[in-house]
Amino acid sequence: MKIKSGFEIAEDTPGIYVARATGERAKEFPGGIQMGMSGAFLWDYMSKKDCDRAELILCLDSFYECETSTEQITADVDMFVSFLQANNLLEE
Repeated sequence: MKIKSGFEIAEDTPGIYVARATGERAKEFPGGIQMGMSGAFLWDYMSKKDCDRAELILCLDSFYECETSTEQITADVDMFVSFLQANNLLEE
């Protein structure tokens, strides 16, 4: 899974990140996607490389350094990926 090109992400306010479409992509996806630190971490990772669910879970687990349970991390990854799929934000 990889996020489509044509987006940039920035911290809007402390702890709140917004991904916005740029250039031609803005015509098909106006507005922005607001997310927290975990979402921004996953977004950045998925925008740079094609990865699978297991890799995302391991990366997010490393990001949290065992502060969060594997079950919660798995649920967070699944919810994030489902959102991306529902909004056609992943490359084919």
